[in-house]
Amino acid sequence: MFASPRKPSAAPCGRPFLTRLLHDRRGNALAIMAAAMVPLIGLTGSAIDMTRLYVVKVRLQQACDAGVLAGRKFMINDGRPALDTNATNRAKEFFTNNFRTGLFGSSNPTFVPVKTSNQRVGGTASAVVPMTLMRYFTSPDQTLSVTCEAQFDIADIDTVFVLDTTGSMSCAASAAPGCSGDPASYVRSDGSTGYYAQEKYDSKIDALRDSVMLFDTTVREVADRNTQIRYGFVNYASSVNVGKIIPAEYLLSTSWQYQTRRSIGDKNRENNPTPVGFAGGPSAADCVPGRYPKATKWPDGTPRYGYFYSAALLDFSYDLSNTRFSNGLCTGSYVMKAPIWRLQQYDHDISDYVRSLVSVPVLNPTRNDGSTNRWAGCIEEAETRKDATFTYTDLPDDLDPDLKPTADAAKWKPAWPEVVWGRAGQATETYDGPYSPETGRSTPYDDNEVDEDRNRNYGSPNKRFKAYTSCGMPARMLNTMTSAEVSAYVNDNDFRASGGTYHDVGMIWGARLLSRNGIFASKNEVQTGRLPPSRSIVFMTDGDMAPNELVYGLYGLEKLDRRVTSSSDQLLARHNARFRAECDYIKNRMNVTIFVVAFGTALNSDLTYCSSPGLAYKASSTAELKAAFKAIAGKVAMLRISK
Repeated sequence: MFASPRKPSAAPCGRPFLTRLLHDRRGNALAIMAAAMVPLIGLTGSAIDMTRLYVVKVRLQQACDAGVLAGRKFMINDGRPALDTNATNRAKEFFTNNFRTGLFGSSNPTFVPVKTSNQRVGGTASAVVPMTLMRYFTSPDQTLSVTCEAQFDIADIDTVFVLDTTGSMSCAASAAPGCSGDPASYVRSDGSTGYYAQEKYDSKIDALRDSVMLFDTTVREVADRNTQIRYGFVNYASSVNVGKIIPAEYLLSTSWQYQTRRSIGDKNRENNPTPVGFAGGPSAADCVPGRYPKATKWPDGTPRYGYFYSAALLDFSYDLSNTRFSNGLCTGSYVMKAPIWRLQQYDHDISDYVRSLVSVPVLNPTRNDGSTNRWAGCIEEAETRKDATFTYTDLPDDLDPDLKPTADAAKWKPAWPEVVWGRAGQATETYDGPYSPETGRSTPYDDNEVDEDRNRNYGSPNKRFKAYTSCGMPARMLNTMTSAEVSAYVNDNDFRASGGTYHDVGMIWGARLLSRNGIFASKNEVQTGRLPPSRSIVFMTDGDMAPNELVYGLYGLEKLDRRVTSSSDQLLARHNARFRAECDYIKNRMNVTIFVVAFGTALNSDLTYCSSPGLAYKASSTAELKAAFKAIAGKVAMLRISK
């Protein structure tokens, strides 16, 4: 018998739907993606909103910085704890201009500038930034806040202008090389006669005046009102006029050797005595040999150079002899005599001459006419070495900005061109004065003879007109100056073009004016409670170095004194070497910035070498010179953010 087939059992009755769904894997990916969307939206929204917050905060910080900079620039130090109204308004104005309302939806930007206790301007700024995707996660709007503070990078400013005021500065920048104005004379501020090159139309020296004043204006516009601004000036040619600013203990005031002349005797210039006689009521005491009383001219019309005959003082004199006084008449005879001169290096007493800078003139010991001289203020430099090259770590006295001389050789000496007489060579020369073939007799010495080397006095107009000696505008020590004082200096009666170009001469004294260890150290000390000043030299020239062995200047009479060279062909190289060494010392030892401006001339390798890196400028016109000076002024006085 067969069993009947078994029926399949039915699914358990009532199996839950969720259980079946759990075991059903169809559509799993869609479910997972749906579940992951929530955290993914959170992560993306966080990244987007954090980026927005970062960008807004950076911009908020920049606007805050701009605001406090403006506030610090216009702040008045009135002693009050609160920032003055004008500075507050300017600060808020700059903040507003630098933060655009609505940036990434931001709102309610605020900025509050304040004066801090250390005379800076601080500030706080804030803005509200709404969330985007993160707001769906109930993240609230974010308020961003920043702080800022500003001070001036340069607490005080010391600037020395070293300015080429040589004869070529009288011409326009477009003039051909070698141009110089016509020679002329004028009355100096001290009452003496000065010599200069007359300015031509659109002269470089006039452009220089305007540029210096523009520099001052620019610095004052940028600098803080509490910043101490000091200027010094060195106008240079073959010498510098620094006599009035050198402390007395560093000036030699006893005697000094000049290339000069001295009388060593006399000789008659006529063989036969000339009888003379005049009335006028002289007493018997006046009618004596060697004296011709109460006369302004001799009977032949020639000038009378002095009552007494003195071979040391008088070139030509009249030796009166055989005198007799009777009935108010003095009679006798005279013979014209002339001294015999020896040209060589001699000592001259300079004690009274040094004092004549601010006192009475002194007699010229090498002239015949009783003429007097007053020291104009130019100098001969301290002792030096005839080196071909120098290193700034081992400089001779003349190149040492920190020199405080004690030995006589290291002290500065007064330049006395009126007692300096040239001669043909190193050898001593003797002569007894020129002779006039027209009259057949000797005449007083004529300074305008043609011979450039022999028997020519360096105080003569001829020498000065040809720039063989020059003494320009007095230098000015570093000091605070008003704008009016700066203008008065560059427009002074003595601010004129004259002389030849010696760059080393100017740079040596520009460095001395800034030195904190030299003869002006007491003037350059860092003031208590103030930052060390920014120190700069603005060096302007319109030509290459141009030394000449016939020049009498900072190193004496170059051809005869030979303090810098042993031969004429070394002159240019030696002066350029001194210039470079001085620039090295200023930049590396003194930490002073050098700006160089070449005006109407090439920016040669020596000038570029001298400047601080990237701070050499070339100007070919008045407009370009002004632009250069304005740019330099902007670099000298700059602002920075302190926090």
